[in-house]
Amino acid sequence: MKKIQSLFIIIFMIMTACAFVSYAKADGNWTIETVDSDGLVGRDTSIAVDSNNRPHISYYDSTNAKLKYAKWTGSSWDITTVDNAGDSYTSIALDSSNYPHISYWDGANDDLKYAKWTGSSWSIETVDSAGDIGYQNSLVLDSNNKPHISYSDDTNFYLKYAKKTGSSWEYDIVDAIIIGCTSIDIDYNNRAHISYFGGNHLKYAKWTGSSWSIETVNSTGQVGCWNSIAVDSMNRPHISYNDYNNFDLNYAQWTGSSWEFSTVDSTGYLGWDNSLVLGPNNQPHISYFDATNADLKYAKRNGSTWTIETVDSAGNVGEYTSIALGSNNQLHISYSAGYPNKDLKYATCFIPNLPPNKPCNPNPADGATGVSVNADISWTCSDPDGDPLTYDVYFGSSSIPPLVSSAQSVTYYNPDTMNYNTQYYWKIVAKDNHGAENTGPLWSFTTTNNKPPNKPAISGPTSVKAGKTYTYSFVASDPEGDDIWYHIHWGDMTDEETYGPCPNTGIDVTHKWPGKKSDQYMDKYTIWARAEDTYGQKSEWATLDVITPRNKALPDIFLIRLLNRFPNTFPLFRCFFSNFHAFYI
Repeated sequence: MKKIQSLFIIIFMIMTACAFVSYAKADGNWTIETVDSDGLVGRDTSIAVDSNNRPHISYYDSTNAKLKYAKWTGSSWDITTVDNAGDSYTSIALDSSNYPHISYWDGANDDLKYAKWTGSSWSIETVDSAGDIGYQNSLVLDSNNKPHISYSDDTNFYLKYAKKTGSSWEYDIVDAIIIGCTSIDIDYNNRAHISYFGGNHLKYAKWTGSSWSIETVNSTGQVGCWNSIAVDSMNRPHISYNDYNNFDLNYAQWTGSSWEFSTVDSTGYLGWDNSLVLGPNNQPHISYFDATNADLKYAKRNGSTWTIETVDSAGNVGEYTSIALGSNNQLHISYSAGYPNKDLKYATCFIPNLPPNKPCNPNPADGATGVSVNADISWTCSDPDGDPLTYDVYFGSSSIPPLVSSAQSVTYYNPDTMNYNTQYYWKIVAKDNHGAENTGPLWSFTTTNNKPPNKPAISGPTSVKAGKTYTYSFVASDPEGDDIWYHIHWGDMTDEETYGPCPNTGIDVTHKWPGKKSDQYMDKYTIWARAEDTYGQKSEWATLDVITPRNKALPDIFLIRLLNRFPNTFPLFRCFFSNFHAFYI
């Protein structure tokens, strides 16, 4: 049934290829070449890029019914035959040694097969042969170089999944539904994510660690017959797919709580043979076939906007496309030249570097007043390509602020303590690691007026003995948090004492009050104190009264006892001491 459907689609695309006006293209700097032209060799391509940023392509040789493999050596294409047993619908992945692994359909036996390069030869095995198996398949390798394959079971109408553990394969039925195209990717937990066409809808399955979680992504008409999945750095799936009802190329992205949808391209009959890869900052890149014009097209998204290019329009090109991205941001696309040639073609282009976004969200806000003199300045900025950014900071009280920091990686700057009631100007220049830059607007703010410290609180003994030393506490605070100096008068004709700088927690000071014979001796003293901040603002005076009580003269106890014993002796003295005792006691 699928063979007849594919033939119908091919005939339909040939008929429509010349029936419409050409799409206006915005070509990038694509390099295009023919990899293999020995017969009808461009079907069912799949591409991967190794750690040296060299492409590897698996594809089907229809003339000789062979599975073939092409590898770029750095100067030329090295082409070999992997399997002679009539093999198509290929999917390729590279392991940590840059060795290729390929899943494919053995059309002669309706089996799912798997080949891997050992370093000296191809090791080939049958993965599943229980019925009409593997017509649609997709391969991915986990972090342990173990293969995971999603594939169709056209006998039972199942979506199946196979994973190799050691020397054997484990199998699972993911969904019991009539399926079409399937695509698989792996997350950083080595768990599989599968997109597939099931029951005329786009569906998605995720392995949770114990079972498959399945949901319908889009059920609006017949959608997802061709689809491609990629999992981003946050383990969230992205899916490109075709809308068969409107002939559009669509895109779905899981946000963490729901699916977000967008139309990538709707000009003509689009979306057949689409392939998705995620770039820096999880930016999607899609290669796809334009059946209206028989062209290979490419789309990428910047923010919420899709940019579309025609990669190749030389004849009937673009079927069986596959896309990959190297670590150097070089895109690689394999595809078929179409009828009548059916060559294997290859296109490559470096992703044009985009400058950083303009710095924004200044803090303090532009035009702000009353800003603390101890405030930091901060901003936000991002890069559409996900490149690392550095920043040059211009800051000062001039409307043309000087450069104060260059090539810093953080999005804040500490200008140290600023002046009060002063307008400051600043701007940020963001630079990526490719030399592109973007200058933010000129921002300004005004610092607050300086407020004096609060009046100190004085605490300590208020009744003292002359000639003794006592401790007194002085505590004041500053509204701006400035350091404080304390000016203290003890009220005993000594010089003013100044202590500082002191934190807002206050200080303890000892003082010895004058003795009775001192010229400074008094019955009462008043302590005066006030606080002064760094900028000379002074608080009100605070006071604390301190007294020195007189010593009470007590009578001679021995003399009193003597008079009490001889009451009739010295009556005059007895009268005096009795009155004295009554007064003091």
